Amino acid sequence: LEALKAFALGDEKRNTGSDQDAIPLFKRALELDPNFAVAHARLGTVYSNLGETKPAIEHRTRAFELRERVSERERFYILGHYYSGVTREIDKALETYDLWKQTYPRDPVPHINSGTLYSQRGETERAIQAYAKAIEIDPARRIAYSNLFAKYIEFDRLDEARALLERQIKVLGETPDAQFKLYEIASRQGDRATADRYAALIEKGPLAANLLAVRSAETAV
Repeated sequence: LEALKAFALGDEKRNTGSDQDAIPLFKRALELDPNFAVAHARLGTVYSNLGETKPAIEHRTRAFELRERVSERERFYILGHYYSGVTREIDKALETYDLWKQTYPRDPVPHINSGTLYSQRGETERAIQAYAKAIEIDPARRIAYSNLFAKYIEFDRLDEARALLERQIKVLGETPDAQFKLYEIASRQGDRATADRYAALIEKGPLAANLLAVRSAETAV
């Protein structure tokens, strides 16, 4: 039970904070239950998102070894990440996510994960549709907003990016992350007054260092 509580707190931290913040909670779950398959899988995802390939593969492989100890939904999660992140069988991972969607149509996770794979393959519109579907299913899913925003910014679809942020703020509030993204849009559109207003807010918060890095890059020659 204590391991499950730590795991749930880790998931909550991911949705409201960051992957980095969730690591200690998932590790605590594994200290309490070393055979907690989904905690291994989740750590694999977190490490992969942070670019730490070796521990990501280790945890995903361990989760795969323990896959018979989990629910059907958890098995889909483990298999999808194992195929995409360990064996690199992307088509097999997408097949797993498609079956997950059919079995659990109100679950946003397979849409987010398939969107990421579509993005990696350069299938931009399919990725956008997948992330948008995840938000439709669960309007409070922070990661889906973040992934969809990144695709809009990548292709300079700034009006869509702003509309997405406005929707996110209505549900999740104007978080420091949202303020930073609004600053980014205003800067790209040459709206210095709005950019400066958000910069003043960001300078007082946890993303002040990020703002400094971005401004340094903007002024470099």
